Amino acid sequence: MKKSTTDLLKLIEKTWDFKDYEVEAAEEFVQMSLHEYLEQLRVEKGMRLSDITRRSGLSRGYIHNIFSGAREPSRDKLLPVCLAMGLSVDETQKLLKATGYAPLYARIKRDSAILFGLERQMSVVDVDILLDELGEAVLNEIPR
Repeated sequence: MKKSTTDLLKLIEKTWDFKDYEVEAAEEFVQMSLHEYLEQLRVEKGMRLSDITRRSGLSRGYIHNIFSGAREPSRDKLLPVCLAMGLSVDETQKLLKATGYAPLYARIKRDSAILFGLERQMSVVDVDILLDELGEAVLNEIPR
């Protein structure tokens, strides 16, 4: 990816035929499915699925289904995976955008708390405790 999102938006504004835009921006389109992208990140991080399962709080079967492409997780189920993998804020935002989900938005208190957790490499449990203390919906049910 060589062009920024702003560059692509400007190109859309000045291009009258989408086919022309498509040719110009072809190398900029996301070419990977969610499970392929997650698998690439998992390999880059040197993680095992069992580590991600344990850290995410999601079931073994659910994690395997996400990474195999058999299941498309919701945004709220993808975020514990990001935390469990120790993804940076940038990696998480890129993953959310690439998969069609809204990126985390700092003006939304819940999203800010999740960004805070990502920035500090907090565990899913610690982020959920923070969310609960703020009166926000947690990512996973907190055991009581």
